[in-house]
Amino acid sequence: MPGSHPEDDRDLRVVDAYTEQDYVTALDAAEAYLEEWWDPLIAQLALLSQRWLGDPERERLMIEDLRNATDEDPWYHAVLDFHAGKIHIGELLDKASRPEQYAEAYFAAGSRALSDGDETGGRAWLQQCAETHVDTLEPEVAARELERLDEDGGLAGRLHRILETMRDALEDDDWDHVHGLLAPAWRLLRSGTGARHPLIAPLTLFHAEALWDDGEKEEAVVRAFQAVDAVKADTGADSPLPLVAARAAQEILFSWGDVTAADEMAELAGAARLGADGPDQDLLDAAVVAFRVGDLDTAFHAYEDAFTHQDPDDTPQAATERVRRTARRINALGDRRMTARLLERVLAESAEREEDDDPETLSDALVLAIALRKVGREEEAAALFEETVERVEASREWTADMRCEFYDFLAERHEEAGLFEHAEALYEEVVHRYTDEHGDDAADLVLPLIGLGRVYLATDRPDAALDAYQRAKDIYDKHGLRLLIGFLDHGRILEDGLLAAEGAVAEKALRDLPRDAMDENGDEKDDPSMTP
Repeated sequence: MPGSHPEDDRDLRVVDAYTEQDYVTALDAAEAYLEEWWDPLIAQLALLSQRWLGDPERERLMIEDLRNATDEDPWYHAVLDFHAGKIHIGELLDKASRPEQYAEAYFAAGSRALSDGDETGGRAWLQQCAETHVDTLEPEVAARELERLDEDGGLAGRLHRILETMRDALEDDDWDHVHGLLAPAWRLLRSGTGARHPLIAPLTLFHAEALWDDGEKEEAVVRAFQAVDAVKADTGADSPLPLVAARAAQEILFSWGDVTAADEMAELAGAARLGADGPDQDLLDAAVVAFRVGDLDTAFHAYEDAFTHQDPDDTPQAATERVRRTARRINALGDRRMTARLLERVLAESAEREEDDDPETLSDALVLAIALRKVGREEEAAALFEETVERVEASREWTADMRCEFYDFLAERHEEAGLFEHAEALYEEVVHRYTDEHGDDAADLVLPLIGLGRVYLATDRPDAALDAYQRAKDIYDKHGLRLLIGFLDHGRILEDGLLAAEGAVAEKALRDLPRDAMDENGDEKDDPSMTP
């Protein structure tokens, strides 16, 4: 058995990582620790971290390694038997004879229960552990786990936090962190903590890809089929969503070169639909895009539209409307490439029917231009944008106010896409046009001024934001817009915007202070000249 008297705080590093659900770090630190010293808690945290990381074979091998390292100690072997599923908690407690052994057993039972999604049982066992008050780390770690559970809002809240952390890690391209969170998130989802959660199947597919990248090819294929089973269990076998999941999994399996598994998945994905002459490929692909990000509602409708798109009773306009509807849903999900693919088709079909100047077509053209900008097709985007604006300005059907609404719509779309420079110019154009038409206190100025306020805040110009929000508020109050149903929400938005701008102005003022004007807490020092 390794030594038992560590000379530093490496055991606490394991504990810190484990209670933060950083199981990759906890496992690495625990294994390094156990190579030099023996500690029953660190051994349990190593096993539990491996369990959360979702590799049963590695967990089994770790149990055997720990068994060999404990020199036939009957108590530690009993703890390992419990982790291996060979005995239940009652049998383990029967073998305990000292307070610290009861604490270890309670901790094992509570932690295993949480990893199985049993929050009630997990809390009960960990509470018993915390109340033993023995001079070991188990009660302290149990208390920390309970405290963290309360902070998270239970296992469901913990799942939400893990998913949010994953989203942040994805945005930062921190793939190691993402992969470390996949298995814990998947385990919580499958345990029932996230029952019927829309991310359960997409996350399972994502996990399959991570396993494949790690060389766990057999487990990856199994996980791909589990994704289909998961969505089938959640939505029912009659729903089209299992077929969408199968199609997504099929693409992954083909990319891996596993032809046998891909062909098997293709049989599920290609299930025939009565009355369908053949699915629409663009809409099918859009369904998969929506499915992969967990928007099952969009996936459902896109899939349904894919199989009814060629209905003989359809008019060309109705068929185009299906694609347009899906494009707008996909755009809201942030997939600009798929959005561009669908809207290019919509515009081509509209042009064939000479509907180029139709307001819906012009709106589609604007959204397409923004999507093209986001995917790096700047020249095409600029040309389309210029052409669309010319059509709007030349159309006799568009009044001055309609053109203002058009530019306001365009500004909002650019703002949503994070293209703040373009959005600012467009909001300013709206303000200029409304002012020319109706005066500098026109009610219609409220919304574009709110938009300008948001853009100024997003680009760190709090003083300009405060001016924009204050002007909007003055106009809002002057016209008594609180009485208008359409503006009820904007009163709250204005108040929130003003507060945000005022806070940003104050924060900027503090940042601009010289260092010797601030105290040790980062607050502005009192002016000595003002002291009586």
